[in-house]
Amino acid sequence: PPAALSAARPRHPPRARSLTHAANAAVVLVDTARDRSTTMGCVSSSPARDKERLYAKLASRTHFRPAQVGVLHKIYENVSNSIDRDDVISLHEFQLALFGKRAQEDGESGGDLFSERIFECFDTTNDGTLSFEEFVNGLSIFHPQASKEEKTAFAFKVYDLQGTNAIERDDVRKMLESVLKQNKDMTLSDEALEMAVDQTFKDCDLTKDGAISLDEFKVLVEKNEKVIANMTLPMLARLTKEFPEFLFTEDN
Repeated sequence: PPAALSAARPRHPPRARSLTHAANAAVVLVDTARDRSTTMGCVSSSPARDKERLYAKLASRTHFRPAQVGVLHKIYENVSNSIDRDDVISLHEFQLALFGKRAQEDGESGGDLFSERIFECFDTTNDGTLSFEEFVNGLSIFHPQASKEEKTAFAFKVYDLQGTNAIERDDVRKMLESVLKQNKDMTLSDEALEMAVDQTFKDCDLTKDGAISLDEFKVLVEKNEKVIANMTLPMLARLTKEFPEFLFTEDN
């Protein structure tokens, strides 16, 4: 009968039951600890994944690979904390990275109009500093794989000192004066300087309206690509864990 079968079933002794409960409890504790460990691992690795996503996003918008964006991030961290330690790059920090002690000796502006204009064109938010994204986006223009169209448009913006969407005579004059100031071995009289400006507009101002438009500048570049030669930094194609040559010169 069922009652007899039930009575005949062997029963676990109290000690065996307590051991079974203890084993079950141990399994639960191990699983709980594993879950907590996994959760903590996700939290601790989140910043790393955020960086990876940022590097991938910037790589998709520029001519750099994600790993190269990572190298640029290390450079950015060093430059942005070289003076003010505020995690953004100021003009002085930018010029210090480019020119080393020369920037300190020449004062805050470094006396270099070209680097000032590059900084201003990198600074798309017009807040006087460079964020990491602005830094990477700007340097991408100087990558050897950047197109001639990209470099031409950026160069035009750099030379358009007054932001009028045209290069004026005064813009050309100031750029020439800046070049002469940086090259101590080059000297031009005021008359020779004006002649250089006149020749520039004779060659470039096709509509003879006293200003060089973007279209006219493009024609100039087509005739002579040396005009945008300084818009390419070959070492940007070879970024590794070592800092590129144009930053942190030996005299820093």
